[in-house]
Amino acid sequence: MTPDDLVAVVGMAVRVPGAADVEAFWRNVHDGVESVGFFTAEEALADGAVERELAHPDYVRAFGALEDVESFDAEYFGITPRDARILDPQHRLFLELCDSALDDAACVPARFPGDISVYGGTDVSTYLLRHLLPSQVDNSLLELLIANDKDHLASRAAYRLGLTGAAIGVQTACSSSLVAVHLATQALLAGECDAALAGGVSITLPQRRGYLWQEGGIASRDGHCRAFSAQATGTITGNGGGIVVLKTLRRALEDHDHVRAVILGSAVNNDGSERMGYSAPTIGGQVAVITEALAGARVAPESVGLIEAHGTGTPLGDPIELEALARVFGGGRERTTAVGSVKSNIGHLDAAAGVAGFVKAALAVHHGVLPPTLHCDTPTTAVDLTGTQLYLNTKAQPWTERAPRRAGVTSLGMGGTNAHVVLQEWRAESAEPVPGSHLLPVSAKSPEALAAGVRDVVRHVRDGGDPLSAVARTLQHGRRAHRYRQAVVWPADPPGAGSSEPVTGRAVCFAFTGQGSRKLEMGDHLGKAFPAYREACDEAFAALETAIGGSRAGRVVRHLDDPDRLHDNDIAQPALVIAEYAMARLLESWGVTPDAVLGHSLGEWTAAIVAGVVGLTDGLRAVAARAALMGTAEPGAMLAVRGEVAADLVADVDLACHNTARDFVFAGTEPDIARLERRLQVHGVQSTRLAGRNAFHSRLMDPVVGPLAGELTGIALRPPEIPMLCGVTGSWLTPEDAVSAHRWARQVRSRVRFADCLDRLVAADRPWVVVEVGPGRAVTGFARRHLSGQGVPAVATLPNPGRDGEDADFLAALGALWEAGAVEEPVDPRLAGVPTVPLPVYPYQRKRYWITAPGQAEPVTAPEVPRAGTPVTDDEILRVVLESWRAVIGVDALAPDVSVFDLGVDSLTATSAAGRIRTGLGVDLSVREVLDHPTGAALAALIRNRRTTTMGD
Repeated sequence: MTPDDLVAVVGMAVRVPGAADVEAFWRNVHDGVESVGFFTAEEALADGAVERELAHPDYVRAFGALEDVESFDAEYFGITPRDARILDPQHRLFLELCDSALDDAACVPARFPGDISVYGGTDVSTYLLRHLLPSQVDNSLLELLIANDKDHLASRAAYRLGLTGAAIGVQTACSSSLVAVHLATQALLAGECDAALAGGVSITLPQRRGYLWQEGGIASRDGHCRAFSAQATGTITGNGGGIVVLKTLRRALEDHDHVRAVILGSAVNNDGSERMGYSAPTIGGQVAVITEALAGARVAPESVGLIEAHGTGTPLGDPIELEALARVFGGGRERTTAVGSVKSNIGHLDAAAGVAGFVKAALAVHHGVLPPTLHCDTPTTAVDLTGTQLYLNTKAQPWTERAPRRAGVTSLGMGGTNAHVVLQEWRAESAEPVPGSHLLPVSAKSPEALAAGVRDVVRHVRDGGDPLSAVARTLQHGRRAHRYRQAVVWPADPPGAGSSEPVTGRAVCFAFTGQGSRKLEMGDHLGKAFPAYREACDEAFAALETAIGGSRAGRVVRHLDDPDRLHDNDIAQPALVIAEYAMARLLESWGVTPDAVLGHSLGEWTAAIVAGVVGLTDGLRAVAARAALMGTAEPGAMLAVRGEVAADLVADVDLACHNTARDFVFAGTEPDIARLERRLQVHGVQSTRLAGRNAFHSRLMDPVVGPLAGELTGIALRPPEIPMLCGVTGSWLTPEDAVSAHRWARQVRSRVRFADCLDRLVAADRPWVVVEVGPGRAVTGFARRHLSGQGVPAVATLPNPGRDGEDADFLAALGALWEAGAVEEPVDPRLAGVPTVPLPVYPYQRKRYWITAPGQAEPVTAPEVPRAGTPVTDDEILRVVLESWRAVIGVDALAPDVSVFDLGVDSLTATSAAGRIRTGLGVDLSVREVLDHPTGAALAALIRNRRTTTMGD
């Protein structure tokens, strides 16, 4: 069989009694934990038990209960509180499990290149029958049906999660969820979808009511499911569910997914009319479905080491199933195929029973362990397994009998629909971990969920079960980017507090560092850590050789780490531009592309290269000419000053750079700068000498302008392809200035109007983030100080000179950009071939959304209606509109400027709102009008324009 013929299990999620996730489920199954709960008479009475039944000696107070079924993270799924209260808890659980399974599979529907289908089954809504209908809730019948009917289970998941494949409800009673797995498998093999979710859920209410045991019934006499035991008296009901994510094996390998098992074959049939009764199983039907599944898998029965049976513990069903198994698996060596049933751990999950067994079997082949079946120390004597390969496994043991490990899973539906799936282990080739620091992005829809998510990830990394690079790729590639974000660089500083503000999308401005922030050994760590940086450097050095010749270019390379050559323009300027160019390309390889560029002094040439004003080779030729000519100028000095400076103090020098409202650089001859330094010290003004032997952007550069213009006339210049700010004018670079050689020559003499550039940037009607591209953090400091209070974050990509760890600082910069909303998917290109791993899934922040039993329903209050004939003020109209919305959404308060779309409103909710407003104000509104005016203020304004000034007119 080829990878196209096999289906891979790449993700899963379960929530069953005693286990809220896959890891806890496997631990309980492996350790033989029974999670069926026994409760007190008081608890049973509180949950609706009848007192005279409770006193009966055959009343059994046992159930496989789920914790907290009343609660749900409605905000996460964009569901209004009012709709959440009427939503069947089965539908809530199905949504959560689908979402968690996609997380476990590192699959983001919005970024997945293909269709994802969903197949799911559930039971009848006891919440509708026992809670909603008797409580006479204030919802239409259509609303109740959409929120509770089986038809809408899969479609709701497709709608809320953005799944574009088929959404199909599967209803075959107890075998529903395994039939869903079979249908999903067939759809994948037929090319009907590219990935599929399959499984089911079951929640029966009340959970602690218990039952009266009856001789010959299906319920257990003592509250334990003793599958295949001589003491078996029946099954015990449990609540829960499970979902698996499936792909063809070829697609899973291409996507570098974590594969827990592969499906070799599956089959579904029905017993037809051969049954003794509608609910009675048949041996022939079960033999046929298992045989067909094995044939499809192209494996012999002797090669199967585990059968996860239906195994309900009923005196009728278990012997029939064992007899069917014995007929299929009777030809191998004795006692080589373990038989078990997860129902002995968690009870019978009805529509979710099959997927629970499937997940158990998949984990067993993955971990190489045969889990125990409980309460079966004395096997049933109804079927003699002597001479067959079957045996009932009662303790956990290593799975060493066969390679590869194979398991069969059976699920039998009341009504005769049988399903069987054959699974096999998948042993992936181990990938080499990528060394170094890594970016771990975590996001959530609330600050509380973000804090919980970061804790989960940090705990997982500290446990050390997976390579750090695999954890990083999973988080970068396989998680949705929510509004609240925190990026953790590991190993590095311990994670701090996450963002307490929701992220907003931001435009990116690359700000290229000037020569004052030189560091000749810049980017050493980046070149080793990131191939994209190294490749860009190689490209730029090759361009430099073309531009100025190999010997001169080689001189630049040889002296990069020579501190004695730190101030040589012909070394420092080309090296700085190359480093900035490489950094820009490295950022772009991570998906960070500039919406605008600006440069500080020399950095304008890098900005011009990135913006397409000049090619890389011509740009470096121009920089080399600029550096050589500037080196011929009269020596001078430069002084950075922070604070107010009187004009008479600086009369002898030039203002070279205006960086912020209080940050300046003055340039002149050495004696003039020394005098200025002394004067400022006397007046208590802070100043710092800048390294270097020249007075850039001062009158000392006048002799350079003409010769440089001549050198630049042979350079091809073009209008910018990316908007570029001009330091000479302090405004946007015009096409005319971009192609002017004289303008570029004059740049060495003109004042750097960096503060004006920042002002012009924020004047553009967009939220921005400034990214310093180059060594040091001078530009970052200028931007933060000058734009303080304007909500414009500034991010440095490298540390200050003298500090190592460029790779961690770069990753921290990427994390800051992601937190700021400047990049949606910070995917490390180094990790493209690294497989994903199962990580903690989204930590839902559940709240109680519940309508209690009859007599205790929470009333939904309609808005107070003004009496007919009374004047209606603008405030009154707004009040009725807001109260109508609050009632149908189910919130306590609603601001006039809040869009109801942000609260999960759909057309049905809008219909309800229109009806309440019609009752309250006597105004007919169409649903389209309500949806076209999504804020209370907008809808009130529409009503004011339509109605007269008096009620009832």
